[in-house]
Amino acid sequence: MSIPVTVKWRTEDGRDAEESTASLVLSSHGALLPLASALRAGQTLQLLNRATKQEQTCRVAYLGSESSGKVQVALEFIQPAPEFWHITFPPEHLTEREAAAQSSRFT
Repeated sequence: MSIPVTVKWRTEDGRDAEESTASLVLSSHGALLPLASALRAGQTLQLLNRATKQEQTCRVAYLGSESSGKVQVALEFIQPAPEFWHITFPPEHLTEREAAAQSSRFT
C-alpha cells in the first residue's frame, strides 16, 4: 500500500529537515520508503502519517539500493505501533497456508 508520509529529522549540524514521500511496503513494525535525502543506518527520526496526522519515532534499519535518485530506506518503529497504519495485519505466527485460508474466507 502506498500511504503518504513525511519523514522529519535533525541534521548533523542541528538543522531540522523533512521529506515527503509515500510508502512502498508497510508492516506492523515500520515501512520501506523511497527517500532522496542522505540518512544513515541507526539514525532516529519522526514519521508522520499524513492521512491520520499521527507521528511515530523510528530508526533507520536498512539502506537499500538507489533508483531514480532515491534510496529505499527501511524504518523500524522504536516502540510497537500496530495501529499506526490503520490496517489489520495477519498474525505473524501464521503460515502462508493459514494466511491464504483466512483471506479466502473474506472473498
